[in-house]
Amino acid sequence: MGKKRKRGSIHQLKPPVTYTPISLALKKSIATGKASHDSEKTAIPKTTKQSTLGKSKRKLKTLNKKRANSHLIGVFHMLNKQITLEKELGNAAEVAVLEKKREELGGIHAYQAASVIGENLRSHNTSRWLVKELLARGLQPKDKGAKLTLLDVGALSENYSKEKSWLQVTAIDLNSRHPFVVQKDFFDLKHNHEQYDIVSLSLVINFEGDCKRRGDMLILAKKMLTKNGLLFVVLPLACVDNSRYSTRESMKDIFAFLKLSIVKEHYSSKLAYYLLSNKESTEERPTTRTLHKRELLRAGKSR
Repeated sequence: MGKKRKRGSIHQLKPPVTYTPISLALKKSIATGKASHDSEKTAIPKTTKQSTLGKSKRKLKTLNKKRANSHLIGVFHMLNKQITLEKELGNAAEVAVLEKKREELGGIHAYQAASVIGENLRSHNTSRWLVKELLARGLQPKDKGAKLTLLDVGALSENYSKEKSWLQVTAIDLNSRHPFVVQKDFFDLKHNHEQYDIVSLSLVINFEGDCKRRGDMLILAKKMLTKNGLLFVVLPLACVDNSRYSTRESMKDIFAFLKLSIVKEHYSSKLAYYLLSNKESTEERPTTRTLHKRELLRAGKSR
């Protein structure tokens, strides 16, 4: 028998200082006959390392953007609440100081820009949840050319462009940043009774710091709905689960007080969704709550 051929070692290949890509290393080993598939040491491609590092940096950058935007939005809401409270107490000097701080943040323009960025980073728009629920309930008109009328309050952009064939949308905002969105105050539409099949108040009510105007907003939205129309309300989850004046049950009491029935409610990690019908609920919820007065429901300085 001939001598047994000694199996080559990967260390005999004399690799360069930097790793070469796997495919190139494999070609070299086959050409020299000094390494087999079994003995080849798998090298991590340099391009893979760079790609992984790049992804990590992008994730960190995205995370920092989210935190910065969330902080700005949170501070803006806090200042709005403080300004409303000081106005109620008649402290004009303190109101001026707080309003100056709000402007130093960038005012409404900075707030809207942060909202747009936050929406893009979430890769989710609350309008998608509403559309999904409308389709699930078979509410898309069957007749050709027929459309549901929808009032989108506080719109930052054209949220329902994909549904143009069956939704006739009127989008409004106090400070429009998009050509499709009409610059108008919601309360200027007080005579538009029974005009819309759907009214959307997505992340709008929480922006209003005045408790009375929040109640008036809900009352006006209901008046704008057609018979059996739908009201879509979205709030930050903290406004429901971490508020001194609001809980999940108290929200249901408010809707019952307005004679609105809950079609569906959903709570994500950040938001509370409510789809409400103008058809009065048969469920009886005796309540003494009022829309225009704060009632302490939870204690705690952190709330």
